[in-house]
Amino acid sequence: GKWYFVDTNGYRVSNRWMKDSKGWCYLGSDGAMVTSNWIKDGGKWYYFNANGYMAVNCLVYDSNGPVYLGSDGTMVYSRWVQSNGKWYYIGANGYAVKNIWMRDSIGWVYYGSDYYMLTNSWCKDSKGWCFVGADGYAVTNCWKKDSHGWIWLDSNGSMTYSKWINDGGKWYYVDSTGYMLANTSKYIGNKTYHFNASGVCTNP
Repeated sequence: GKWYFVDTNGYRVSNRWMKDSKGWCYLGSDGAMVTSNWIKDGGKWYYFNANGYMAVNCLVYDSNGPVYLGSDGTMVYSRWVQSNGKWYYIGANGYAVKNIWMRDSIGWVYYGSDYYMLTNSWCKDSKGWCFVGADGYAVTNCWKKDSHGWIWLDSNGSMTYSKWINDGGKWYYVDSTGYMLANTSKYIGNKTYHFNASGVCTNP
């Protein structure tokens, strides 16, 4: 059923905001409480949940993706928001971004296909594979191990291929697959190099 409100004269109220102890509601042109729908008022959009109350401080999805409604119920723009323990970035169009790197004063973070900032995850973009840590920032200039071996992540956070790595004054080499050589010898350039179990080149 639908909810309506009648004034002291017994007339049905329409096109009006109403507030009770649970929050704000809106009565549409037919006087019925708006539910599970958007309305535009004063040039701003608001969403009313299945119970008819204005959504605040939460994500709401429409056909274009998620938007975030602030404490006043209006859409926010160009800012970070947190919802259910996950971070999102809302773009200038009011929608959460996805499949994109973004940078702040600390470093680079990645927003995946589900819109939220990834943590402790591998992600792939046009540059190749990268890894973001527990804080959500891209790991740079260090080794990272997966089930196949050790990988070097460069200053951009990208996986490195066919390259010498000087780490702590010792030389290592990552091959064309992106993994560190260890317990092997390899002809590189015009010389055969030997690598110990730790991957250190013993004849650089």
